[in-house]
Amino acid sequence: MVQNPDLASIHAPFHRFAPETSLVVQLLGLSEDSGVIAVTIGLIVALIVAIGLIVRYARDLAQGTALSRELAPVPFRWGYLAPVLAGFVVLAALAAYLYPLLPAEHVASHFNVSGAPDDWQSRGQFLLTFLGMGMVFMLLDGAVVLVATREPLIAFERLGSSWRLDPQQGLIYTGATLGLVNLLLAFVLLNTSWYTIYGAFLFPFSAFFWLIIPLVAIIIVLFFVLARRNGIDH
Repeated sequence: MVQNPDLASIHAPFHRFAPETSLVVQLLGLSEDSGVIAVTIGLIVALIVAIGLIVRYARDLAQGTALSRELAPVPFRWGYLAPVLAGFVVLAALAAYLYPLLPAEHVASHFNVSGAPDDWQSRGQFLLTFLGMGMVFMLLDGAVVLVATREPLIAFERLGSSWRLDPQQGLIYTGATLGLVNLLLAFVLLNTSWYTIYGAFLFPFSAFFWLIIPLVAIIIVLFFVLARRNGIDH
């Protein structure tokens, strides 16, 4: 099958992008490294905007409910943000530690099912990807906390008709969950970087999937620790 020569010639120096994306990056006059950064930032912004629109739509649906009038606004507390901030600090500190150890231009960034690398990035692109994801979770948690100071329904959770998570506990739960996700990102960053530096994973490639099971269990247990049954206070 013959590829469109124009798109092929555009795609050649920008092998990390689809041909159409390569065209946009070149039209903007960006190098490949700058293009990766611009695309990453664009995706993060698009994700934040999409989440904002979803939250706004859900808010509009909930405004007329009796529950929205029952819940009182939640006073702002840094403690709600502490778990996700701590997780991001660990991730950022690890990135700073790994920066001088990683090669500048050839860092394994993706692996096939057998654990062999099949894609590479520069050091800056690689670390920015992890820090960008961690930043999204931190900003998301911050947005939820700020909204809850005016509209606490955003932090309210319910499981069936028996269990409910009131806004204060809901903010603790959200922050702890996103903090755990940032710690998971730190684990993946360390293990992936270890392969580039030493030629082997620090932990088996399958360890990530086994780590998901206790992580999900912790999140479920945390819900029931913080939640209360209707009509029963902790």
